[in-house]
Amino acid sequence: MNIVIPLAGNGERFKKEGYTTPKILVDVMGFPMFYWALRSIKPLLKKSSPIFVCLREHLKTTDLKRKIYEYCPNATIIECNTPTNGQAESVLQAQLFLDENKPLLIFNGDTFQMAPNLEKSIMDADEKGVVFTFKSENTAYSYVEMDQDLIVKRIKEKAVISTNASTGLYYFTQTKRFIDYTIQRLEQRETNNEIYISHVIQDLISNGDVFLGSEVETCFPLGTPTELKNFLDEGVYSV
Repeated sequence: MNIVIPLAGNGERFKKEGYTTPKILVDVMGFPMFYWALRSIKPLLKKSSPIFVCLREHLKTTDLKRKIYEYCPNATIIECNTPTNGQAESVLQAQLFLDENKPLLIFNGDTFQMAPNLEKSIMDADEKGVVFTFKSENTAYSYVEMDQDLIVKRIKEKAVISTNASTGLYYFTQTKRFIDYTIQRLEQRETNNEIYISHVIQDLISNGDVFLGSEVETCFPLGTPTELKNFLDEGVYSV
């Protein structure tokens, strides 16, 4: 399985709150933020080495590279000269390092989730993709609409079409399908708009691919200072 963790964002909302450390390195209970994303998918990291897509600036001016290797000694690190227009484009930066015939797992670096049945959810999907979800009505997230068999009928960015929000963890049965449809999205856009993973999944669904929704036990997005505070206020998750 290919595992890609895009870390090439600017973290503007943290900058506006006075943070000088890149968001992914912000201290969260003694660990950099991206550690909590790695902890979320720990069982899968025992079988596949992750690929991190990072900003060159962060790699050159911080200890990000050292931290990545500390937690994932066999990781591959891809450098981006400038911020990408969304996670889908970030994943494309790793294309040369991906086996296009293998499945693909994408997870952002600013979310902590607990999914005890993570591996089982993927195995039980039986040649279907998986969108991992949690309950929410926050308009900041993407949402999936599912049928009674948990098959995703629609996925919509920043539109509450259900109470099933995406955790930001996505499983694709074939890397090549993701790459092809992401490139197609990039070629068709008329402006420099951000390309979300949800856009690519919706295109795949519209062309016959099947995705299942799988609800996790707990999910804490950490992408804004407010979300980080909410997580810290919980104070019940040991490292």
